[in-house]
Amino acid sequence: MRVSSNMIFDQSVRTMNQQTSDLLHTQQQISTGRRILTPSDDPVAAAQALQVTQAQDINTQYATNQSNAQSSLGLEDSQLSSVSDILNSVRTLAVQGANSTLSNSDRASIATQMRASFSELLGIANATDGNGQYLFSGYQGDTQPFSATVGGNPPSTYAGDNGQRLQQVAASRQIPVSDSGNAVFNDIKSGNGLFATNYATGNTGTGIIDGGSITDPTKWNNASNSGQYQVRFAGISTATGSVDVSGGIAITGSNNQFTLSIDGGTVKTVTMTGTQVSSASTDVSTLQTNIDTALGAGVAKVSVDASGHLVVTAIGATTGTGVAIGAVPGNGGMASVFGTTTNTAPSTNYDIVDASTGANNGMSVFSNPPGTISGVSTYTHAYTSGQPISLSGMSLYGTNATDFGASVTITGAPANGDSFSIAPSANQSVFTTLSNLITSLESNATGTPAGAAKFATDMGSALTNIDQASQNILTVRASVGSRLNEITALGSSNSTTNLQLSQTLSTLQDVDMAKAISDLTQQQTGLQAAQQSFAKVSQLSLFSYL
Repeated sequence: MRVSSNMIFDQSVRTMNQQTSDLLHTQQQISTGRRILTPSDDPVAAAQALQVTQAQDINTQYATNQSNAQSSLGLEDSQLSSVSDILNSVRTLAVQGANSTLSNSDRASIATQMRASFSELLGIANATDGNGQYLFSGYQGDTQPFSATVGGNPPSTYAGDNGQRLQQVAASRQIPVSDSGNAVFNDIKSGNGLFATNYATGNTGTGIIDGGSITDPTKWNNASNSGQYQVRFAGISTATGSVDVSGGIAITGSNNQFTLSIDGGTVKTVTMTGTQVSSASTDVSTLQTNIDTALGAGVAKVSVDASGHLVVTAIGATTGTGVAIGAVPGNGGMASVFGTTTNTAPSTNYDIVDASTGANNGMSVFSNPPGTISGVSTYTHAYTSGQPISLSGMSLYGTNATDFGASVTITGAPANGDSFSIAPSANQSVFTTLSNLITSLESNATGTPAGAAKFATDMGSALTNIDQASQNILTVRASVGSRLNEITALGSSNSTTNLQLSQTLSTLQDVDMAKAISDLTQQQTGLQAAQQSFAKVSQLSLFSYL
C-alpha cells in the first residue's frame, strides 16, 4: 500500500475529529445529565422514554382534571351547605308559626321572613360557577334552571335536564362533578317518604292527622298494598248524663239554693230567685237560666219527663258519677235527693276504605267475606284520640289478615263524614313545600276549630316535607363528599404513578455520571495522545534523510 503524506494527514485529522466529537458528546451528556441526547444514542431506550414521557403528560392532565373536579364539587358542596342552613332556619320559623297562641299578624311576619328565605333558596338553585355555567341545570350549563314564585301554579318550573357533567380523572374513571336541579330540589318524596297523609277539604271536625310512621318498609311495599286509603268517621255521638228526681224539688225559705255536680266535676252553687222549684214550665225555665249563669251555657239541660219529673241532663259529659241535686230548706238543714242516673259514653267509629282505582275502590278493608259490601263502609272500629290506627291486621277485603307495617295517628274530635287520606309519596319540589307553608301562614284560617285543625295538619305536613328536603340535601352532600374522597384517593395514586414513571424515565435516559466522567477523562487522554503523535508523524519526510 502506498503511504503518502496526504493520507497520513487525512487519517490523523479524521481520527482527532472523531475523538473530539466523542469528547464533546460525553461532555454534553455530563452537562445535561442525559445519556440519550439523540435517538441514535440508544434507539430502543429512546422509544421507551418517549412512551414514558407521554404517560407522564397524560398523568399530569389527569391531575389537572382532578383539581378542576375538586373545585367544582367543592363549590357545589358549599352551595348545598347554604341550602341546609336555609331549610333549618325555615323549620325553626315553621315550628314557631305553628304555635296556636300567635296572632295572624305574628304569622304574617314569619311568612315575610320565609319569603326572603324562598328568594335566597332560588338564588342558590340558579347559582353559577366561575365560568358562568349554572351549577344545577344538568348538561344545559347556559340555561337558567329554575323560576319560582310563592303561590304560583306550580310554584316552580325547571328548565334544565337530569344530566351530570363528567370529568375524566383517571384512565378508566369519569366522575360526576355536578348534580341536576331535579335531583337536588325537585325529586323529594312527600310525607314520610313512603306515603303522605292529608285531610278532606270538607272536614268540619277538629281531627288532626300526623304524617304516619313505617315500621317495616318491605311490608308497605308489598304488591297487595294499593297504598291508597281513606280513614272515614261516622256514628259520632256525645256523652250524656242525666238524673230523674221523683216528685220534683221543693225549696222554701230564704236560702233558695241547691248544689249541682256533673260527672264528678266541681260542685257549683245555684241560687234560685223564686221560692219553689217544681215541674212547671216557668220553674224549668228559671232553673235553666240559673244553671247557665252558674255553670255556663251548654253544660246541663233542664227538662220534664213523661211522668212530670224534673230531669237534669249533662251535655257532653263523660261517663262518671252522674248528676246529683241537693235541696237546701230554709231552716239550714240539708235534705239531699238523688235520682236514678243514666250515662251514655261518647262514641266515634271509623272505617278504612280502599281509595285506589279498580274493583276495590271504596271497599272497606275490614269487609268479610269479600265483595259483599263493596263501596259501603262498616265503621266497626272505635276511635280513640291519639291512639295509633294500625294498617296491620286488616282483613284486606276478606282475605287473610295483612300487615302493611304502617300506622297513622289522629288526634282531636273528627265530625261525622270527616275523612283523612293515605296515599303513596310523590316527588315534591322544595319550592312547593315552602310555598304551601307560606300560604298556610298567610291564610288566617285559624278562626274556627275546624280551621285550626286544618292549619295544624298543614303545618305538621310542611314540617315533615321540610325534613324530607333536608334529608335529600344531606344525601346529595354525602354523594358529593364521597366523590371528593375518591378524587383525593386518585390524586394520591396519581402522585405514586408519576413517581414510578419518573424513576423509569431516569433509568432509561439519565447518564451514569461516574462512568461519563471516566469516559471523558479517557477521551481527553486519547485526544491528547493523538494530537502529540500527529505532531511527530507530521514532521516525517524523506528529505530529512537525504
